[in-house]
Order: sequence, then C-alpha cells, then structure tokens
Amino acid sequence: MKLFFFIPRYLYDKLIGPRGLTYKISFLSPHVSFDDIQGKDIARVLMKTKVLKDEKIILAPYNVGIHWVLFVINPDAEVIYFLDPLGGEPSDHGSIKTKFENAIQIYRAWCENKISKSKKDKIKWNKIKCPRQRNTIDCGYFIMRFMKEVIMEYPNKIPDNYFSRHRHSTYSKEKLDEVKEEWATHMIEDVINDAKRLQK
Repeated sequence: MKLFFFIPRYLYDKLIGPRGLTYKISFLSPHVSFDDIQGKDIARVLMKTKVLKDEKIILAPYNVGIHWVLFVINPDAEVIYFLDPLGGEPSDHGSIKTKFENAIQIYRAWCENKISKSKKDKIKWNKIKCPRQRNTIDCGYFIMRFMKEVIMEYPNKIPDNYFSRHRHSTYSKEKLDEVKEEWATHMIEDVINDAKRLQK
C-alpha cells in the first residue's frame, strides 16, 4: 500500500494542478477505505471534497488481498465505476461493495440536509471494460495508468468501453514502462530530495 501513499501527490503536481482540476478530482487513500468497515470514514472524505454544487470524482485505488482495483466515485451522481485489470465483477467483493454504498448513502443524507436535494434511486455500479493485465504482478501499474488516463480525459463519466484513445486489450510494455519511469523520477526528484532537504 505504501506505493499508493505517494501517488496522489505526484498526480496533483504533474496533472491535476496544471490542468486546473483541483476542485474536480480528489483521492481516497487506500489506508482509509481498507480500514473502514461501515463506510463512515469514506463518507467523511466524500463530504470534505464537496465543493459548492460542482460534481467531483474521487479516485479510490483499493487492494483486495493481493490485487489492486480502482473505484472511481461520483458521489453526486451516485455512480461508482469499477476498473479491474483482471476483469472481475464488483459483486466479487461483496463487503467492499457494501461499504462504498453505505458511504454514498451517508453522503446522500448529508447533502439532503445541506441543499434539500433528495435522491432515492439505487446506487449505480458501472463495470468498465478496461485494458487487462496478462500476468499476476502488474495490477498496481495498471491502476496507476488508469488514474492517469482518467485525469487526462476528465470525463463527466467513464465510458463503459473505456476511453477511445486508450482502448486496448492490454497495455504495451512501453506504456507500463512510462508509468514506472514517471513514478521513479518522482520518487527521486521530489520525495527523496525533499526528505534530504528537511534533514539539513
């Protein structure tokens, strides 16, 4: 999980800030969502990220044992997009699915108090046909690539068949190497060097 502790900073610095998406895209730390049994802490994050009446999407990487998946939450539309490079279903992770739905229900109740807006429809889950990994070790890099492409496209919704210009059966070695190199450069230039400067 330590890998994903630094990813939001990298994506903010390199993509979100420069694209003016600070109030449009946020992150849910896997440390928060993993330890939250009932969805209350997740709901607090959703409430904290609410900005006026603008819709905001939340990128939530999640480790389901030894495998990473990505939830992309649009709490105002009450839609959760599910991206799994192994092609799994949200229903494969029943307790996880329940905690995210609980979080949106708490958020919904909070919004009703704030803006007198009521939505009683069932929370919608969209499984996205995203590129698939062809081994058992690259899921983390696939999730990093998914998050990068969601930010680059910044859609109101994620197409069921993924984004047309990123639509492939899998990622090439070059595309995964690009993510690895960007991440390594960020760790060396920003994280490690910042730590050294603080020690001086």
